[in-house]
Amino acid sequence: MKPPAKRLPLFHRLEVALGRPFGRHWVGEDEVAVIYEGDRFHALQRGPGFFNIDPLTQDVRAIVNVAPDVLRTTFPGIQTRDALPVDLSVGLKFGFAPERAPREITHLVVRWMPEERRGVLVLHAQNALQKVLPEFTVDQVCRGSVFDEIERRTLSALSALVSHLGFEPIQMLLLQVTPPAELRGRFANVVQRRVNAFDLAQYTPYELTLVMRAQLIEALSQMSPNRQYVEFPAGLTDVAPNPSPVIDAPPSHSSIQSDAEGTGSQDAPARKKRPRSRLEP
Repeated sequence: MKPPAKRLPLFHRLEVALGRPFGRHWVGEDEVAVIYEGDRFHALQRGPGFFNIDPLTQDVRAIVNVAPDVLRTTFPGIQTRDALPVDLSVGLKFGFAPERAPREITHLVVRWMPEERRGVLVLHAQNALQKVLPEFTVDQVCRGSVFDEIERRTLSALSALVSHLGFEPIQMLLLQVTPPAELRGRFANVVQRRVNAFDLAQYTPYELTLVMRAQLIEALSQMSPNRQYVEFPAGLTDVAPNPSPVIDAPPSHSSIQSDAEGTGSQDAPARKKRPRSRLEP
């Protein structure tokens, strides 16, 4: 809810009420008074403050609100250097200073309603983007690596286009980029989210750590599960060595003979004598 306006002092209200018949008028902050002499435009008076006019030949036709305004719009089909169209969502903050316009058109621009001002500015902002965006490829634009450069160049080009109309572009932000339909699968995993320096000031160090951790988990969850990204060396204490299989040694000749004598079994097979070599004498 907007706070109530501060009540003006009594002498100030008296001066406003009693001074008007004598040509003394008041214009508030972020307001411009349009003064006509007869039926022709005469001058503009920006507030806050009092100003004097000739009550016999001059009069105040209108009080125009020139406070900074903000608009958000989408520009479809802006072509990049690859001749591929992208859709841009843009936020623009601008001011209005009709006294800076040429005198021959000042009486025209002060008649614009706020909606008409936004329409004129949107039209020129689209023309500025159509001049700036063809300098960058679709990959650079969709991945957000040149957002700051696009904003700076577009704001400069827009200022040159609308300065003669009394507009003052203050700030421009690229809020979202929509790639062409044939490339949306390629940029599906690109996070189109920007962290503003003013937003970082709202986080404590612990909260900022949580935010960065959440973004890292989100990025890793979209990667292939079959690909190994980190290797951890295994030490002796981490992985136990594979135990070598135990192989029983073959029984010796003496153990076989002792077993045969100890049993005394008649069923034991008789040992065959080794044939004598004929080469021995």
